[in-house]
Amino acid sequence: MDDSIVQGVIETVDTAINYRTQLSQLLDSLHEAKNQVVTSAGQARGKLRSHFDHLKQCINEALDDRLRILERQVSSVEQAAHKPLCECEDLLQERVGLASGVLKEGKELLESEDKVHGSKIGEMTAFKKKSKELDLNSLPEVPSIWETACIHVDLPRDEENIQKQLVDAIKDYGCVMARAPVQVVEISERPAALLVQWAEVDDPGLDLDGFRLQYCVGTVHGFGDHEEVEFVTAYEGPLTSHVVRHLQPSVHYSFRVAGRAAGAQSWSPWSIPVSATTTLPHHEWRSGIDGYQLSNENTTIQSDGRPTCILYSRRRSYTCGHSVMMKIVRLGCLSNSEGLGLAVADSNTSDPLQKGVLFVSFQGSVFVDGQEKTTKLPPVTENSVVIFDTEVLRHDKVRVTVEVCERIVTFDWTLDMVPSIPLSSEIPGEGQELNLFFLAKFSSGWSVAVE
Repeated sequence: MDDSIVQGVIETVDTAINYRTQLSQLLDSLHEAKNQVVTSAGQARGKLRSHFDHLKQCINEALDDRLRILERQVSSVEQAAHKPLCECEDLLQERVGLASGVLKEGKELLESEDKVHGSKIGEMTAFKKKSKELDLNSLPEVPSIWETACIHVDLPRDEENIQKQLVDAIKDYGCVMARAPVQVVEISERPAALLVQWAEVDDPGLDLDGFRLQYCVGTVHGFGDHEEVEFVTAYEGPLTSHVVRHLQPSVHYSFRVAGRAAGAQSWSPWSIPVSATTTLPHHEWRSGIDGYQLSNENTTIQSDGRPTCILYSRRRSYTCGHSVMMKIVRLGCLSNSEGLGLAVADSNTSDPLQKGVLFVSFQGSVFVDGQEKTTKLPPVTENSVVIFDTEVLRHDKVRVTVEVCERIVTFDWTLDMVPSIPLSSEIPGEGQELNLFFLAKFSSGWSVAVE
């Protein structure tokens, strides 16, 4: 049998095996998606019922509380208005009793006078004096009917309109979304960090102007698991990307994001968590260089004398197209010959103003290949940050952006290779990266941390 035919069959079988494996993976992904739809729908229904039950309970309790308050007010007004009327009634009853007594006594005197004329003159005189003292011509004041309380309840006259407003408000209460309005779309590796990017999905008309990015250690599976996990806020602001730093290499982290519309107080639902890890170790300064002391896993340097040479990074760990941050931990004496920068190669020279070096002095001067630029940055301050950012234009040219104290300068830098340094293996071609050293040179008093 022809070996080529046999080989063709073998290759076809291998292709079929690979194809079936890929289909199985797609089926697993599809089953996970179907489960997400069904499970999320069930959770959404449960959340709706729980929320609306609680809302109805709150509304009923509020109505009952208001009813009790109004009833107490009715009782208070009733009591306040009823008390003086009762007192007035008691006074009238008392006066009626006195008048009845006078009437009875007077009748008795008149009846006895017919029988014994003149014998009761003394009693009649005393009776008349007594009656005068009772002031039978003076009547107590009694409140008129219009002065007396007539309790009313002032309820909205346009009850139908109020009910309509309530019904309309309830009709617009809550909404159902197929997914959260903002989702994590890409995560890229950085040294001991991850660049997380997100975007609005489905409905870009929500006009979101604020975002909150959170992360946790570990891989969070599924949309519902993250409700039980404690996340930490890494960023809150208007941008749609953020570099989460100080991460451990080869450790999985899960990220989620939420948005907030302009003027809104509450955040949108969380996106589906996306897990990622960085395999890139953090930036490090080169150890064993006289005059410099390293700490914090070689990320922080300080001078212990007067260094005579430049301190470079441990390796070409800065990748063009990314950013590197250097924080001024402690301030020393400002000098134009001391500062921070990037370099194509490392050398033993003590002069940073040389070919293949981008150098930013602590006083704000910018030097490219030893030549000073006309544009200057502000001097650094304690706790300020110097940020180098680059964009690759071609295999030997980058666009550099340097930021100090919110001041930015941008320029193009042609990376002429130094012939004595073998860099050909690291000059990027199609699909390759361009990596540089970062550097520092300063005397005693300074301390700088790289991130």
